[in-house]
Amino acid sequence: MTNWNVVCRIGDDDDYAAPSPHLIIPFDQDGRSTVAANRVFHTLTGNNLYPSRIVNDLLMLALAVYTADLRISRAFGMDRWSREITVHSPVYNPDLWRGVEPHLAETLSFLSGDNWHFEFRERPETVGEDQADPPERQIDKVALFSGGLDSFVGAVDLLEGTEDIVALVGQYGAGSTHPSQEGTHAILNEAFPDRTIRMGFWVQPSSTEDRSGEDTMRSRSFLFLALGTAVAASSGDHVPLYVAENGLISLNVPLTPARMGSFSTRTTHPFFVDSFRNLLLTLGISTPLILPYRFLTKGEMVRDAKNPDVTGKGLPLTLSCSRPDAGRFDKRPPGTHCGYCVPCIIRLASMKAAGISTKDAAFYDIVRGGTGPKTAKGRDRRAFELAITRTRSLSRLGLVGEVTATGPLPDEDVSELADVYLRGIEEVADFLKIKRSR
Repeated sequence: MTNWNVVCRIGDDDDYAAPSPHLIIPFDQDGRSTVAANRVFHTLTGNNLYPSRIVNDLLMLALAVYTADLRISRAFGMDRWSREITVHSPVYNPDLWRGVEPHLAETLSFLSGDNWHFEFRERPETVGEDQADPPERQIDKVALFSGGLDSFVGAVDLLEGTEDIVALVGQYGAGSTHPSQEGTHAILNEAFPDRTIRMGFWVQPSSTEDRSGEDTMRSRSFLFLALGTAVAASSGDHVPLYVAENGLISLNVPLTPARMGSFSTRTTHPFFVDSFRNLLLTLGISTPLILPYRFLTKGEMVRDAKNPDVTGKGLPLTLSCSRPDAGRFDKRPPGTHCGYCVPCIIRLASMKAAGISTKDAAFYDIVRGGTGPKTAKGRDRRAFELAITRTRSLSRLGLVGEVTATGPLPDEDVSELADVYLRGIEEVADFLKIKRSR
């Protein structure tokens, strides 16, 4: 199996080399393009936020991991899936990072399914790192803001009934994510004037000539959490970071035994979130990481939103589809919901559970449309049908085994996570009109 070396270089004098094959990621090197194209640090300083050195290291590392994930094909990996990747990164405190390297590698390996290794070296001093005056508006809370329905509901709930200033952290590249974040933020800004600060971080790793790369983006949540942490930590000690994600999606139990690997992403799985939280603590970063909806289904989130009017107004602008820009063969406009992928089905099920009409909420009507299990439009529905039938046949012990098979879970949370999984599956069953057999 090929081991890929990912080399981060900072400044024009950094010529650190590693054995081939390698991917070079230059930062702050004049005249050199970077495959980690981004405006992360520009966005932070533009909002008068200056991360500490350790947070800067975390951001640089997250950008490198995300770039490697997208630009190194899984064709090089074991069984064409698990890749062997060594990241060579300059950091301010190499000894500290070497101490967390085993935990960091385990966290990322769980998230992406790859074998990660790290080589840390002394980072050179760079110009412009002195902290400026604090932001004019004090940030009370930070929330990840993807443009999806969960993050929109989470933002509404944070803003309703308080006077807090909430920073909404989004990450986007090419595609429809950015318009969705802009549109939903406009709704929030209208409902809660001068209460939000939107920070959209553009990160789009450039294409490489000799490799097709990947589109699974399993490491995106590591980058997303690092961006949120940077904003929160730069806003003050103990400013909390909120991640609005429902329990069904967080667990992401494979719908069928064949749906492991690329289907079973772990973006907010409890084990990954706890691992990231522990990483911050070990690094001395005091940002609390809060997931307020981890025991709720998506339908329960929408139904119990603190301001139903604002939620209803913004809902059509949110984007949950897994392939919002891949509908040209169906003549589906970019940025619309297909209606038949897993996220779309869960979204539509949540709307029905909350008493919201699903008419015209997606391009294709998966309930009324005739779809074969082997067609693109029918595969995910059929997978849900199998999962619903299997879940309904499980004993309590079997249900617990179903959720714990996704990865390690805190003992005190297992029962509630099993319950939210069961309720989430039943929401989908109700939407698809799958009745219990007598």
